[in-house]
Amino acid sequence: MTQDDEAKNYDLLIVGAGMAGSILAARIAENGVHPGTGDRLKVGLLEWGPYLKGNPRPGYGHPLRRRMFTNLTHNFRLRKHFSTPWGTGRLVGGSSMHFNAHAWRLQDVDYLHWQRETSLDWNAENFKDAVNEVQQMFNAHPVPEELLDPGQKLFVEAAIKLGYSPQRMSHARRNCIHCGLGCLPGQMCRYDSKMSSLVTYIPIAEKEGVDIIANTRVEKVILEKRGSDFLATGVWASQENRRVRFNADRVLLSAGVHGTPRILYQSGYGPKDLLGDDLMVENAHVGQHVDGKLAAPGFPAYFPFRVKEGDRGKPPSSYFFDDAAPEGYDRLIFKDGSSDPELPDRMALSDLAPEFGSEHKQFMKTRGDSIANQVVLQYNRPRTLGGFIQRDGSAVFSTNDPRDARRLKEGMLIAREIYREMGATRISNIDPMLRRLDQVGTGNPEASPIRVTHAGGSCRAGSDRRNSVVNERFECHDIKNLSICDLSVPPRTASGSPGVAMVAPLACLAWRRLVKDHFSRS
Repeated sequence: MTQDDEAKNYDLLIVGAGMAGSILAARIAENGVHPGTGDRLKVGLLEWGPYLKGNPRPGYGHPLRRRMFTNLTHNFRLRKHFSTPWGTGRLVGGSSMHFNAHAWRLQDVDYLHWQRETSLDWNAENFKDAVNEVQQMFNAHPVPEELLDPGQKLFVEAAIKLGYSPQRMSHARRNCIHCGLGCLPGQMCRYDSKMSSLVTYIPIAEKEGVDIIANTRVEKVILEKRGSDFLATGVWASQENRRVRFNADRVLLSAGVHGTPRILYQSGYGPKDLLGDDLMVENAHVGQHVDGKLAAPGFPAYFPFRVKEGDRGKPPSSYFFDDAAPEGYDRLIFKDGSSDPELPDRMALSDLAPEFGSEHKQFMKTRGDSIANQVVLQYNRPRTLGGFIQRDGSAVFSTNDPRDARRLKEGMLIAREIYREMGATRISNIDPMLRRLDQVGTGNPEASPIRVTHAGGSCRAGSDRRNSVVNERFECHDIKNLSICDLSVPPRTASGSPGVAMVAPLACLAWRRLVKDHFSRS
């Protein structure tokens, strides 16, 4: 279909088949109807990347996906055919295909931070049904106590000795064989055991007649002015070398924290100083206020006994918080990463390894059984990061605040103390990193060692368009028939990992509200 061909028409077009888009397509098609006729909805789900189609077989996998997900590299960004330029998932299932399957529940402080930031009605009671749906659909459960490695048990004991209250981590898995690779960040599961949106909601979407349109990159939302209003009436997209138009009564963007603002910019919607002559509808908050967690590099430790099975791995089993302020502000988050498999290239070059010779050979033969890979350290700062998304979709952050560096330094020292309480005999030397953190914000020309993870909020929700892009019912303030639901919508990042903790509950709340408001006979 070219620009001159007749366009396809839909009741609802969803852009992005990641965690949010897959849930929204499945549930709206299943529960919604055309408001005027009561007929079944015609839903189109557009995805930039491929659709690796096949019935899910948790614990076994599908032949196509087993061939594709070889897990030969731990750098997801090297897989250009599966990754966007900014490193998120580009295939049906999106980033849920390579997340680490942590199935956090939203914390009470997460709801509090959302409400305080932009006056939303997003409280625990209004999210109750959505959170319960997520926990059931993604089979969220902790690893059984009998399967925990010695290091995972020692992590809990050490945290308690240091005065913390560790909690068990739930995971989104089914029939997992604990190979360890498919659950590492950036890896994809060969066995369909990781509960991505591809194996949970896409089968429902197909059953309900959703038109899944893969390998289609959406360039812009079509905006038409009618009277004093602007309406979304469809999208322009590219398929191979063709430009394609899709018409729709309602457009729902689920292209992520980077992709959704990029599409809106190209549609003429956003800040005037960024778009200039391309501006059609102004909203200074599109692509702004990006929040996230801050993180310093993890480091390993060596033990005089086996702390894990080196040829297998298990995801973090426990976590705890260190709060420096009331109500979860200035929060350090610690996760047990001791049982991550030690990949050979990292193990060989680790500062825990002998330099060369027979000692190095014997060290490699241990498979990393005696190495705790890391204590995962993340930091929720008390204010938003204030990052922004550029026109090409890349994010810009400032990570040179000395207060953040001091807090992360405190976290690294706590992580080292955890290792000592666990009984480590050698701990990776962190003194150079501590010195680099001391230099953050002092005019040092060296790049900040602080990195940003779990970014979100680039089209944040709020009750007032003066500080947000969509309302609490996921409707755009300025453009009729346009909704947004993905990681760009929450106004603050949450305490947990975003996939099952933030994006999935948001999508499960959104489909309920969208069906009631727009796809109900009443």
